[in-house]
Amino acid sequence: MGYFTGSKGRTNSALTGITLVASLAASLSSCGKQSASTALSTAVDQLTNSVWAKQMILASDSSAMGIKSSSKIERRLLVKMSKVSGKLETSEQACDVTSTATGGATLVFPEAFKRSLPIRTASYQISNDAQGIALAGTQAVEVLGAKLADDSKDQIPTSADDPSVIDQDNDGQPGVTVDISAKAAFVTIKGKVYLVQRTITQETGRLESADLIRGNIKWSTEQKIIGSDSKILGAVQPTITELPEQSVFTMRKVSDTDTCASILSHKDQLFSRAE
Repeated sequence: MGYFTGSKGRTNSALTGITLVASLAASLSSCGKQSASTALSTAVDQLTNSVWAKQMILASDSSAMGIKSSSKIERRLLVKMSKVSGKLETSEQACDVTSTATGGATLVFPEAFKRSLPIRTASYQISNDAQGIALAGTQAVEVLGAKLADDSKDQIPTSADDPSVIDQDNDGQPGVTVDISAKAAFVTIKGKVYLVQRTITQETGRLESADLIRGNIKWSTEQKIIGSDSKILGAVQPTITELPEQSVFTMRKVSDTDTCASILSHKDQLFSRAE
């Protein structure tokens, strides 16, 4: 049965990518009739060489210039999954990144920023427990706006003249550029800030059905503003508090022929929390 249906119950062909893998569903439902190792091996085999649409939500509170806000950064990705040495490995292409916020500050990511996002890679150890198939990811490190010898350990730059700073989004400014609007009392401050950032994520999730994986994200971030077209914004270094209990990811299996464009055109259906 397809995920989308028309008004008369027929499968809607607008997005051919969302499928239920019957053989995997059968293997999961019969776990009690076969050994745990067999069920695990079957699940890994069925997930291998598959394509998924993924949404990551990173929630945080921030404070700067006495302005407090809560935000959720949503990144949507096209994921290709493979098996390497018994583990699931993913290659994840960024399709879009957006921000929603409550409070005094909002963040907008320019198209140049989105295009500059690197391919993410992740590795998952897969296991079979009393509740089914579980996935435990290793740490994934992403550095934006700088070229470090060791992305995990090297200190991120604190100024634009640091030789490790790069113009990653090719807009003529150091680091990567984001647009900020901050409202305090009756004054709104708007501008572009140039920053360097390191984000470390670690995902744990569960195969909830043949075409759906959901889980939580433990994450941390370091961020340095190294310039701005606003003197006020350029002098600020916000304090960010990650909210891992609100940080989640969703992966939905799609067709091998799906693209970022088809995923984004159906993002509301793909990533709905109502199941």
